[in-house]
Amino acid sequence: MKRVVTAFGILAILVYAGGFKEVDIAELGIDELAGSVSFLDYNGDGHIDFWAGYAYLNDGTGHFTKLETSKWGGGEVVCWGDYNNDGYPDALTCRTVWIDTTPRKDTCFILLYENSGPPDYVLVDVSEDVGLGFPILDRDLNDPAWLDYDADGLLDFYYSSYEFVPLNSEEDYPYWSGHEDYLFHNTGSGFEDASEAAGIREGGTDTLCARGVSVGDYDSDGDVDIFVSVYRLQPNILWRNNGNSTFTNVAEEAGVIGIFSEDYYGHNIGAAWGDYNNDGYLDLFTPITHHPTYPGDYTSHLWANDGPPEWGFTDHLAESGMNNSEIGSAPVWTDYDNDGDLDLYWLNLYGSPGKQGWLYRNDGDNQFTDVTLKVGIKTWGSKSYVLWVDINQDGKMDVYAPYSYPGETHKVFFINTAERGHWLQLDFEGRESNRSAIGTRVWAYCGDLMVMREAAPSNGNGYGSMFIARQHLGLADHEMIDSLIIRWPRGRIDRIRSLAADHLIGMVEGPPSAPARLTYSWLGGDSYYFAWTPSPERDVAGYRLWQRFGSADPWHIIADAIPACSTRYTVMLEPPMAEVSITAYDYCEEDAESPHSPVATGVEEDPFAPSGLNFEVGSFSRIIPCRFTLPTISDVSLEIYDPAGRRVRVLASGQYHAGTHELRWPGTDEEGRALGSGVYFVRLIVDGEKAMARKTILR
Repeated sequence: MKRVVTAFGILAILVYAGGFKEVDIAELGIDELAGSVSFLDYNGDGHIDFWAGYAYLNDGTGHFTKLETSKWGGGEVVCWGDYNNDGYPDALTCRTVWIDTTPRKDTCFILLYENSGPPDYVLVDVSEDVGLGFPILDRDLNDPAWLDYDADGLLDFYYSSYEFVPLNSEEDYPYWSGHEDYLFHNTGSGFEDASEAAGIREGGTDTLCARGVSVGDYDSDGDVDIFVSVYRLQPNILWRNNGNSTFTNVAEEAGVIGIFSEDYYGHNIGAAWGDYNNDGYLDLFTPITHHPTYPGDYTSHLWANDGPPEWGFTDHLAESGMNNSEIGSAPVWTDYDNDGDLDLYWLNLYGSPGKQGWLYRNDGDNQFTDVTLKVGIKTWGSKSYVLWVDINQDGKMDVYAPYSYPGETHKVFFINTAERGHWLQLDFEGRESNRSAIGTRVWAYCGDLMVMREAAPSNGNGYGSMFIARQHLGLADHEMIDSLIIRWPRGRIDRIRSLAADHLIGMVEGPPSAPARLTYSWLGGDSYYFAWTPSPERDVAGYRLWQRFGSADPWHIIADAIPACSTRYTVMLEPPMAEVSITAYDYCEEDAESPHSPVATGVEEDPFAPSGLNFEVGSFSRIIPCRFTLPTISDVSLEIYDPAGRRVRVLASGQYHAGTHELRWPGTDEEGRALGSGVYFVRLIVDGEKAMARKTILR
């Protein structure tokens, strides 16, 4: 189901409703890029953070704060995964050292930075401790990908190796000569090179110039397979997982090896797995790199998965309406319009038809329409990748799309501002499976719509850190999900029925248990984010969230039938929230009792109870006047809180003489930074007696 957007615009200037708004990263609190840009929940608080050499922590609204202690020791393209299952993602990358000798030596080091967790979240280089960090001579490692290929609950990794380039071009060694890729197995105490044992050095694949690594279970048998994009007019690789810790290259049999023309195959930089036609099988898009006078494969490929029993692919590019380009790269599947099918973004690095990217809307029946200009994300300029992610947790996919022209660089997000369809976003946490839950597959059934997603590094490119663990499902006009099925990497199946749309939910593998330690935060507007830690006291069937505004008020349900395997949930509420609580119900209960006491408390219990204080807060224009009258000298505290209970400003703290006092608040925090639009609370405490006022800031 498609929603037509009316647009009037010129080039990349957004002058119409229903598209994207360009925002410089500096406006969101990001001031330094010192590494390969990534998006991940770096500190485990349920918000997607921005990482580029430092972690920039997301407050849940798409605004970021640099975590100075998180700076890394350097590297190239990064893939994030929790290799030691401690709950915090670790960074896999490499470093290349060029030594000016003849023949030239490209010396690579595989690096693993371990996230130390709270309180400082330092990235510690543990490469040598886990059996990595040794020099790999004459290699150009390109793209890393985490995966659990033997489903033992520990993350292994695959690393592609590109080409060796000698200094002396007259040597017999051809400059396009490729080398073997690497597969390392996680033993629990370190990593071992399993490349030979797994069979990824067979059939001449050890001489290919490999680029992007794209992980996905293309044959739906429950184990991860690997597509490797290969450059230098050489054939692609599709490693089928045999289920016994070995792989077989089936690229030719499956039909994804590329077109053989004039004795050559093609140049491929990256590829992306995704079920674009909603038949439940992973399809594959590979943008081609083809210079006009070169032999070999000359077209991009939209390979639809034919499914069982052969698991071959059929190319629908010619009928799709998508164009070719000279240097195609960086494909990403995303449902930008929440209509329930995957749309496609990819770009041209250089050459014809110029440096640009395309967003193709999926119209169904293998048909796509270029809407890049229409929605307001068209740019012309150098770029090597884009990353799609919902940074403000509003259910709409935004895009980080840096671009540059000679003499100017634009490091920008395009924020999705349109009214879109319904949606569901899922975070997965493995317990028996790997903690990152890489390899998890989910199906959502809504009436006649079925949407499937897989959490894996599925769009390898070798330029940007493309893997984002959170899964986004557009649901078109469906307000309810009839059935949600989760297949965890080690085979456990969870089924959830009658789930409401428009929520972010954290799912945990394993038997559900009673909740404890409820916390929440305000996401802006009327959206709140709740998180809780399961307690192993008893099995449960589901959760309910409760709210009340004061100790004398009854509890009432604000969210019901929350899945038992979840630990996070978003709710739309009208602030303020004085008290919130969570309860669990088991398989025998028809109704859970209301909570006896709150598990989490916001600004204040019963914050607007009548007070004997003479206290008045004026309206906001540019300044909010706060007046209070004291009969005698008194201890005074005057503080500003946001709806989530976070103190953002102290206006007064100390003794004040009798009389009327006026303190003026310009709508800023303690650092003098202007606070965003929203509802704020002004709390006055005089000799222990309290009064509260609520004020709205509109900017």
